[in-house]
Amino acid sequence: MNLYGMKVFALTTSLQSASMGAREVPMRQGRSAIDLTGRAFGRWTVIARVPSRKSGVPEWWCRCECGNEKPVVGSQLRYERSRSCGCWQKELARASLSKPGEASLGWKGGKSGDKIYHAFRMPEHPHANAQGFVREHIFVAEKALGKSLPLGAVVHHADENRKNNANNNLVICQNHAYHKLLHRRMRALRGCGNPNWAKCKFCKEWDDPKNLWVWQGNHFAAHHNRCHNEYQRHKKQRRMGA
Repeated sequence: MNLYGMKVFALTTSLQSASMGAREVPMRQGRSAIDLTGRAFGRWTVIARVPSRKSGVPEWWCRCECGNEKPVVGSQLRYERSRSCGCWQKELARASLSKPGEASLGWKGGKSGDKIYHAFRMPEHPHANAQGFVREHIFVAEKALGKSLPLGAVVHHADENRKNNANNNLVICQNHAYHKLLHRRMRALRGCGNPNWAKCKFCKEWDDPKNLWVWQGNHFAAHHNRCHNEYQRHKKQRRMGA
């Protein structure tokens, strides 16, 4: 008998014989396999035994409740490693997305996060995002402060590890400008050992701000006058050469 182009050599359609218990089905190379014909595993219903594709490993032709059919390794069925053709997982994923909060199948106790920050689900929090999550470092800082963060305040991580939200690692900055100043001073401390120095944008050397032209508008910038003049001279030469 051929089933979807595959030769079936063990076919038992009687549910009565299947209910009497598992029986041995002869295999090649003198081995035997448990007859799974007629049995249900999750959404699978076993139809018949099919020739093994992987060095004699028992395989069974199965029909899913959604109508799809395919061969499945017997051990995958018996140990519940395969319970559907994939339709079950898709339905669970859709159900999880349609049920927010604790009703979601993907609920993790209210915690979430990305590659940078951890977050808690607190839709009523004034700093919650559109999904109802507030970043953990904000929550910890407000708990230590005893009130909500002032308007414009930013929480800084002293060790620059954004997932280390210990109390002694957080600094509440009055605004974003002060937050950027802390990071700039930390870069200077690592780069030259003096947090008050700045780096020339052209020669990339650290120097005392007294020897630099410093711009502190929307973006901090500093450079030596000689480096700036040299850059302008080369720029003019390139323009003339073009």
